[in-house]
Amino acid sequence: SALLGAVCCLHRLELARPSSAPTVEVCASPSGECSADAKPPGVDELTARLFNRSYLVFRGAVPQDKVARAVHAMERPRWSLGASPGGAQRVMEVLELDPVFAEMIAELPEGIVKIADKVLAEYWQLGSLHGHVIHPEGRALNQTERENKGRMALHSDFPYGHATQEFGGSLTSVPEQFPYTLQLIWILSPFTATSGSTLIYPGSHVNRELLRDRFEPGFYEKFVANAVQVLGEPGDIILYVGQAWHLWGVNEASHKRVAVLGQVLPFFFKHMESHVTKTPEYVVRRMPPLARQRLGFAKEAWFKHPKRLLPLPRSQLEGAECLLDMLVVGYEGPMDLEGIIKKIPGLPEGVPELLVLVASIFFQTNRLLAVIFLFGPLVLWSCVRCGCRCCCCRFTCGKRCGLESLRTALCHVLLIFLGMVFGVTLLL
Repeated sequence: SALLGAVCCLHRLELARPSSAPTVEVCASPSGECSADAKPPGVDELTARLFNRSYLVFRGAVPQDKVARAVHAMERPRWSLGASPGGAQRVMEVLELDPVFAEMIAELPEGIVKIADKVLAEYWQLGSLHGHVIHPEGRALNQTERENKGRMALHSDFPYGHATQEFGGSLTSVPEQFPYTLQLIWILSPFTATSGSTLIYPGSHVNRELLRDRFEPGFYEKFVANAVQVLGEPGDIILYVGQAWHLWGVNEASHKRVAVLGQVLPFFFKHMESHVTKTPEYVVRRMPPLARQRLGFAKEAWFKHPKRLLPLPRSQLEGAECLLDMLVVGYEGPMDLEGIIKKIPGLPEGVPELLVLVASIFFQTNRLLAVIFLFGPLVLWSCVRCGCRCCCCRFTCGKRCGLESLRTALCHVLLIFLGMVFGVTLLL
């Protein structure tokens, strides 16, 4: 047993070992072409480049075997419903899919770690980690379609980018006393000129001005005139300033554009995803120690949501909670439907309000139908008790449908509920 323990410890140390130093590049031309350094630059030079151009590219930072494992894990339909052609799919809870994602965190290149230490201070944390898949369009788009998709994708990142007018806040710039945040993109499939690679406006973070509203006239045009397309191969990592204006491109290639997104924050910042409070304990235990530290699983984080201790995948539990919330209270999600509809240009007066009303009626009707369907077996069982008749079964409806007992009816309700939970889980 002692020998086995030693082997396990060595294995964990191996997982936490940083990858060999990758080639560092920074795109300096509008075409996105990069040139490699003759020798590795120091942290001061790297930081200066990052804050001058808004991004750096670390070539060959992730071994190809880990890239393959990550892509395979994200292709499993168990955790995320496949997006439609041209859709941007978020694959949540990747930490639960495969240990490789925690290994990628533990094995970040030394250059990235030193930059984060310098900019955010030591003990920085990843406040978010999830997969991002841009599906092929399946056809060539015209210029208007490309512009519309690009405008919808243009943004700057959490937390400041989510406190602007578009999201109900009032922030127009990053206050001087607040630090910038950093973002990571692990490239898992080719980022080419046609596959939807990331576009960044170099230097757009410098004056601390935030992208207040992507629908405001002139913002998108300003971005397009200055943006650089960041190209890369599987295994590369893009590091960029989160407050820089950027977007994911339109994928008109024949393959999916697959990546993992990570958000690097000072340790005292609120996390966008609550990995510390919601990740199952069995997933935390298999992480390399360095990954646990960088995700915020410190010794003082003893306060945990009770369900985090259950040895079950998180998504099914959240699916049940989300379904109950939708059925009992109603659920619109993070989408500000009224705000989005009012921003659609060219709508006649009074039409936005009408569209909001129609959408609300549609959502509430769907909720009512779901409730009726869920409790349908109990309704049919009550027909037996009352001796009623209904057209769907012609005779005493409960008996014809095999619902003579309350227990049978409740079993049917449970099966329907579990089916709904499964459906909601796929959408989470």
